[in-house]
Amino acid sequence: VRSVVGALLLRGALRASSGSFSPRTVSLGTSWRGITTPLPRILQDKRAPFIHARSFCTVNVNQHIDDAVAKYKEGDLEGSLSHVDIVVRERPHDVPARLNRASLYKELEQYDECLKDCGIVLDITKDLVGADLYSSHAYTHIAEVHRLQGRYDDALSAMRQAHKGSPSPDKERIIARLQALNTPQVNLKVPSFKDDTKYFTSLAKGTHAMMHTSEVHGRGLFATKDLKKGEVVFSFEPFAATGDAGASPSVGSCSHCLQAIPSLEFSNLNILKSTGNLTGEQCVELRNEVVNFIGARHTPTTDPEADPLAPASCPQCSETYCSPLCKEEAAYKYHSSMCSHGDPTSPFSVLQQQAQKSKGKGEVILFVARILARLDKDLPAGKPFEVGNDLKRLVQGDMGGDTMALEKAEASNMVGEDTLFGLLQKCFPTRELPLDVYAKLKTIVNLNTIGVTTRRAEITVTMEAEEDSDEDEASNGDKQSVDLDMKYHAGTEGGCLFLLPSLMNHSCKPNVTMADPIMSTSKVSFVARDVIEKGQELLWRYAGAPGMTRQERREAVKLAYGFWCNCPACVYGGDQIVPEDEHDIAEAMQNGDLSTK
Repeated sequence: VRSVVGALLLRGALRASSGSFSPRTVSLGTSWRGITTPLPRILQDKRAPFIHARSFCTVNVNQHIDDAVAKYKEGDLEGSLSHVDIVVRERPHDVPARLNRASLYKELEQYDECLKDCGIVLDITKDLVGADLYSSHAYTHIAEVHRLQGRYDDALSAMRQAHKGSPSPDKERIIARLQALNTPQVNLKVPSFKDDTKYFTSLAKGTHAMMHTSEVHGRGLFATKDLKKGEVVFSFEPFAATGDAGASPSVGSCSHCLQAIPSLEFSNLNILKSTGNLTGEQCVELRNEVVNFIGARHTPTTDPEADPLAPASCPQCSETYCSPLCKEEAAYKYHSSMCSHGDPTSPFSVLQQQAQKSKGKGEVILFVARILARLDKDLPAGKPFEVGNDLKRLVQGDMGGDTMALEKAEASNMVGEDTLFGLLQKCFPTRELPLDVYAKLKTIVNLNTIGVTTRRAEITVTMEAEEDSDEDEASNGDKQSVDLDMKYHAGTEGGCLFLLPSLMNHSCKPNVTMADPIMSTSKVSFVARDVIEKGQELLWRYAGAPGMTRQERREAVKLAYGFWCNCPACVYGGDQIVPEDEHDIAEAMQNGDLSTK
């Protein structure tokens, strides 16, 4: 009898949604972030809607629905739930009421209760014609609960059922994302060698870090002393660095260190000097002030005719660098093996052009090309490429059967004159590039590259005439006062591959950040974000920006690195991490308020 009554009530609910009764509003909660799947005739309200059948109960159900709406809009989820509980108790077969309660359970992280309500909805609607929309909502709730708990296989199965009951492009996109999360393209592998202790001790010499193992993360870096906020933990030169994590650097950026080329910032100074408004002494003083602000890649000068920030270029291919120092370093480390000699048809030129059209794979292959060029200079002539002694110790993707099968399939599809892999092989005609070396280097780049944003200096020159006494004016003529306003703005985005810093483990709320500006010398400095005690692990954020929800952060890490984040910020913290202003550290360092030694 109860089943029959329930079926009749559900049919009444369905008729109500088609126009017999007016819908009321409370959160359905059947949407994922930015995706809404409304029931029929839902009111266009951001706090979306609750559709219900006319009440045949003695309790004023409609009043409880109104109260549930009001409590929800006030942010009182527990209060809203108490009113929806009464609705469900009075009308146990009211499907929309159970779906709304499931939504509240989900927001309150009472996942078992949410799944229980969804299961009852599926039982009620199992044999009813026209109830696909309700069952689709129930499966959507189930899928999201599994997704929030990292059970992507179960989430994928439930979402497919939801899409089957009520197809939509939004559900298709969710299914595609769940498929990616369920089958990550990487399984982490941490290499280990007999001489690791000796090697890493030597690598960390002169820093405030040492490699140890812990039960939490396994291999990681730990502080060797108490560190103050802003204190430099270590400074390292990148093994390789490329603009936009592999794409060619933007116009006006150094091809080697990624810094903005600031010579144009001197245009105002040069004009003022040429018009006689600046003396040679003033020009030298102002230029050196700018040099000291931008960084030590450039050398101050005493020559008023010299431009200490003049860029340098490769005479063969016109590759541009911010300074002669960067030009020399690039030539020594890799550029001599990558120079196109001005030939647009050379393998490196064509590789660059094709890679820019193939975002993702193209960027990684350009990064691999720069690494191969550096390895090419160190290996004996004719010897095949191999993963060097330094790179082989970094985290890699598992090179098991499945991974190698994918690499072989990709390589077989990319062999040829106009393909990226084929062009990469042609760039080094005197060396063999084994497939396993290429595959390992790809995973090393993907898993160990640290994203950076360099700074572009903005310099404004203001001149004003000084007011002098009549006596001074008669003897010295007019004087000019020059004011420099210097600021940093975001410059080039890129990626750096380090040997020691890349060994830091992940946390969504790390205790280490980059100094700002990123590169004032050939090295990148990593500083303490907060006070770090001796023996505390040094942690870095792999993925997931501040301001993201916990779920978004976890999925960003899962997609990129293949593991489910269980850092304290995700396990014990709130849903969001308030974005820290990292520039406060940089400003304090520049003002001398924090130690940089």
